[in-house]
Amino acid sequence: ELGPEQFAFEAGCQLEIEDSPEPGPPADRLARGQLFDTRRDYLAAGLTLEVNPLLNVSPTAIVDLDDGSLFALIATTYSLSDNLNLIGGVQVPVGRAGTEFGGIPLAPGSPTLLAPATQIYLQIRKYF
Repeated sequence: ELGPEQFAFEAGCQLEIEDSPEPGPPADRLARGQLFDTRRDYLAAGLTLEVNPLLNVSPTAIVDLDDGSLFALIATTYSLSDNLNLIGGVQVPVGRAGTEFGGIPLAPGSPTLLAPATQIYLQIRKYF
């Protein structure tokens, strides 16, 4: 058990390398709602900071290594009681048009771009 002047730090690392065949053209997968990313080379980094025993902050960044665009996320969890948490966060895509997170054309030559939306969310999660 830690005293008031002591701190705890935990670190972890996960590396996933996947090389699998494409299960069909991206346009078909997009139409079926199966497409979550369009490229193959990503770098993701995240951590969880315990601000105090009741509040955790978790920033994460996912970078497309091919075009430099990124998806930035930050989530906070505040413990309201032993089995009740308040969770809030922001998710922001960053990149120029034509990039993974800045927006790719819906069809070749189309001015309409398909990109992740900026999101702000708030949840109350009860465990029982």
